[in-house]
Parts: sequence; structure tokens; C-alpha cells
Amino acid sequence: MSLLDTSHEPLPLAIVGCDFRVASTKWRSSLVLSDEDRARMVTHLLGSGSCDGVAFLDTCNRNEWICSTDQPDWTVQLIAAQFTSRWHEAAKAWKEPTIPQPRLYVGEDAVRHILRVSLGLESLVTAEAEIAGQIQRALANARQNGHTSVMLNGLGNLLGRLSREAHRAGLQGGIRRGIHGLVLEYLAHHLPNREAGDVLVVGLGEIGRKTATLLEQYGGFSVQRFNRTVPIGSSIRPLETLNESLNQAQALVFASGAQHALFTSQDLLDMGVSKDTLVVDIGVPPQVDHHPDAPLRYVGLDELVPFVTGKQGKADQDRLGLVENGVREFTQFCRERSVVPILDATQRQHEDLITHGVARFINETLPDLAPEEKSRVDREMKRFVRDYTNKVIESIHRSIGQSKPEG
Repeated sequence: MSLLDTSHEPLPLAIVGCDFRVASTKWRSSLVLSDEDRARMVTHLLGSGSCDGVAFLDTCNRNEWICSTDQPDWTVQLIAAQFTSRWHEAAKAWKEPTIPQPRLYVGEDAVRHILRVSLGLESLVTAEAEIAGQIQRALANARQNGHTSVMLNGLGNLLGRLSREAHRAGLQGGIRRGIHGLVLEYLAHHLPNREAGDVLVVGLGEIGRKTATLLEQYGGFSVQRFNRTVPIGSSIRPLETLNESLNQAQALVFASGAQHALFTSQDLLDMGVSKDTLVVDIGVPPQVDHHPDAPLRYVGLDELVPFVTGKQGKADQDRLGLVENGVREFTQFCRERSVVPILDATQRQHEDLITHGVARFINETLPDLAPEEKSRVDREMKRFVRDYTNKVIESIHRSIGQSKPEG
């Protein structure tokens, strides 16, 4: 076996996650960490040497904890324990007898999984585009807070490029692909009379903005927009004025990204929300702390699942092709990173020979040579060194490229 053969080393990635197929909204909500909890976990993971980079992905339909590590089999068990410990605490509070089981991915499986996620193959709405941006923001957050790594940065570059390629090819995106599209389908089904009242959209992050636009342009609804912060001169209304518009509303859509509920069921009832007003909550964690006995027409993310439509086709096969290409590219990237010290040492030795070594050799071993002969020998020896170095570097890259993953 070549000294440069890295085919038996697992790719340095470990992921623990869950999505809408594994756990309901309330279980997923318990995994959304506060800034303080996130910082403590990062300090523990990096300080223990379990990983050199960590990122957290929290969306409407999934939670993924992503680590770059030289020991993925060990690290995945460590972060899985952190994952499930939060569920055990929640189960005690909720008096639930069992907890969901997260999904664990290591090495090539982890790379394939996050590629599938990024391209929308694991989304509630297949090929929705928001997830690609959400992953990039999760990785950017890791960089901004000092817990990224070379491998996570390389992974982010790859994911971004493949998502752009999928978008250009029409394999990802589309105005109605996403949670906002499900909201439109649900409201169109349950509120056939567009003239009966307005739809109030609360929270104007990416999902909230798209939901409001879609409801107006494709649903024919009259929409009012509310947010906690309002730009000067904007038509957006402050959240504290929500109660002033409730008598005109036939539905409220909560799409805020707040880490805690903005209202309770009783708050909404006290504000004047009637039992006929449809309340659609697509926040994770939920933006309405809803009590099941409250006389409120409340719908969470879990109730939107039946409105997912779509079928497999050629586009799905094309996306799968992008995934496998991505796995190969990331494998190559990791192998090249593993030989960077060798390449650096080779380059340093080359530069020393070209800059000093050849001239020193000629002066010490051929001191009586005529100046023009010295010049000719100098040129020929440097050409020889360059050719030799190029062959060594080509051999290293060829050895990496010819290495095949196990299985």
C-alpha cells in the first residue's frame, strides 16, 4: 500500500440529526439551543479534542449537529448523547414514556446526507431552495463565532457550488417550493372565500416574506405584515399593533424565528382572536404556546404534512447524480488536505534548491569552471530540479486520485 493511500481513513465528518420523519415539532423544538447553551457545547467539544469544527442547523423541519473530526465514530456517539439528553429532559417534563431516536451519520454517509439535505432531497417539500441558504448561514455562523474548520469551510464551498448548479439546471427552487407553498395550499383549501378577511403574517424573515408574497400573488389573499422590528417608512406594522387588525382577519400565520413563543393561546383569545380565525404556526419552536383545550383553531407544522405533493422523476435522478459527484469531490478534497504537509515540504525543498542549492553546488564542486559554463550548468540543473519536482507532485496527486473509498 502507498504511503499516500488514504482510502482506509473515514472522511472527517460526523452528523447527528432528526427531521419531520423522526420527531414531531415539539421534540425538534427542544433541540434549538440558546446562544449560551450552544457556546457551552462548542467549548466542550473543541476543548475535549473530539472535533475541530462544529455547526448547528435548525430549520422548520430539521435539526442537524455537524462536526468535522478525525475520529468520526467516537464523535458521533458523543454528540448523540448530548442530543438525546435534551430529549430525556423534555420527556420528563412532558411525562412521555419514550423519546425519538436521532439519525447518526459518519464519514462518507455523513457527506452524502448533508449533500442530500442541501439539494432538497430530504426536505418536506422536495427540492425547496431555502435549505441551501440555511446551511450556508449555519456554516457562516460557525465561522463568525470561531468554531469552524478547514473541512467545514471546504464542505460549505462544495455545497454552495452544487446548489447553484442545481438551481441553474432547474433542479431546485421555484416560488411555491417550500413551507410557504404548504401554507398557501392549506389556506387555499380551508379559506375558499378570499373576501372574508385578511391574512396577517407575523414575522418577516425569509420564510415569512415569501409566505406573504405567495399569499398575495398566487393566493389572491389580502395580506397584512407584522414584525418585531419595522424599518422607517415601511408598510410593515409593529407587532404590538397586531390586536388592532384582528377584527379584519380570517387567518394568522406565525413565521417568526424567535427562540421562545411570542404568545400563548390565552393571549390570542384575550386580544380578540375568534374561535373561527385560523392560526397557522410554522415556527420552530412554535411561536404560539398552544393549549390543546383552548378554543382556538390552531394548526402547527405537523398538520401541514398531508398537503405535500410531488412525485419522483428524472429531476430526482439528476439531483442524486449531483450528490454522488459531490461525495467524490469532497473525498478528493480531504485526501489532498491530508498530503498538504508533504506538498509544502516538497515545495520548500524545491525553492531552496533553485534559490541557493544549485549555485552552492556549482561553486563548491566546480569552482574553476568558466563563467559561461557555470551559467549553462546552472540552467540545466535548475531545469532538472523543476522537472523532478513536477513529477513528484504529479505522482502525489495521481496517488490520491487513484485511491478509492472502501466499499
